[in-house]
Amino acid sequence: MHYLTNRACPTVVRVAVKGASVSRTVTTPEPAAREHRAVVADLPEGKTVDVALQFPDGGASTFSVPVAALLARPLEVERLPRRVSVELTTTPSARVEVQVVATGGRPSDEAPAAKLAKTPPGHAHRLEIDGLAPRQVYELQVKVIADSGEERALPPQTLLSPVAELLDLARAVRAADLEGMLDRTERARKGVNDAPHFEPVQHALDAMHLAARRDELARVLPRAQLDRELTDAEKRNVYDGLTGLRLVDRFAAAHGLNARTGVAQLMPPDLAWGDAPLFPVAAADAYAPFPRVEGLAPERDLHVNVWADGPRLASSVAVTLAVPALAGVQRAQLALKCSRNRAAGYILDMEGLPVSLLFVPPDDTVFKPDQAIMYHAVPVAWLRPGPVPITLRLRVLPGYYRNVRSEGTVKISDLRANCPVPDELALFFYQGSAEAR
Repeated sequence: MHYLTNRACPTVVRVAVKGASVSRTVTTPEPAAREHRAVVADLPEGKTVDVALQFPDGGASTFSVPVAALLARPLEVERLPRRVSVELTTTPSARVEVQVVATGGRPSDEAPAAKLAKTPPGHAHRLEIDGLAPRQVYELQVKVIADSGEERALPPQTLLSPVAELLDLARAVRAADLEGMLDRTERARKGVNDAPHFEPVQHALDAMHLAARRDELARVLPRAQLDRELTDAEKRNVYDGLTGLRLVDRFAAAHGLNARTGVAQLMPPDLAWGDAPLFPVAAADAYAPFPRVEGLAPERDLHVNVWADGPRLASSVAVTLAVPALAGVQRAQLALKCSRNRAAGYILDMEGLPVSLLFVPPDDTVFKPDQAIMYHAVPVAWLRPGPVPITLRLRVLPGYYRNVRSEGTVKISDLRANCPVPDELALFFYQGSAEAR
């Protein structure tokens, strides 16, 4: 408070808040003065208080005044892997001090335990603190110091690690066993015309807050940063952990449902997939045709060999790809061409790769004679030049069991003529900027 009296004298400020105690403040030290400044702290924002100014001769002046909010605009905080930005607008002119303090573990050498930033006096404040460790959890502490001298500490906030949040989401998806849930949903249907009971799957996705977490991660941890922010082990965990979401998307496409998980937003670009090239391609840098296999079937279907005549069904097919020198290569992708695609996806195991890559044929090529080319990125660091053994096998995907699009019966006698046929595998390199995604 700032006020003038008609003569120099000490004053006492009494502030009464409904439902709270009275606060008394002697505002003028000796010698007495006409201009007075009083600071009465810890008043409830947005409330009206009764103020009484008491003078030495027993006189008083009373009035009511609303308590202005300290912040004219709510505090906005954005945590990125290595930086945090803070924005706020104060009602009075003030300075702002922001400190981030590492919690939940020992900070790494690249990030100190605490970092501090300050703003000059004013109303609009924006601060950025760099040098955070991407896997470290921090506590954000904000203090507002008004020009009047009043200090206010805002409630502390926890700044979660975006990398840790992505890994936690991958663990949650894996634990939900979406594949088993989809399988049970399919088998509960009595006929091809029965609609799938998708509600349990949607409930599981809602329980893990998938949509909100996906959108927030996409905002604070853009895909372009994932390649450099995640270690090889973390990339493997994210890829394997989020596979269940790809199966949900496949199931929804097979049954004409609108549900999609947006899993591609959470995947590092060097483990992305698609029905079209992930970067411009010309001639293949490496190429290998698959040996002709007429009886490629998922492992779980090999019991048919008991009844089948002639050549036995096979669960896998092998090929060797001659990987050229990697000097200057920024990105790499595999292109798998297959014919007679069925409900299965293709699992590719490549020597040196810590994960098995999943290729999913486009939904509009399933149960059609069309060839399909599926693309999948591969981290260049996982490749090695020279002949590399590769094994391709089938993985049954949910969505087409008792599906009206696959209701035709395949007899054992012509089973081989209906098995998928891998045609060829090609490897493409990109030697431009590593930032081109």
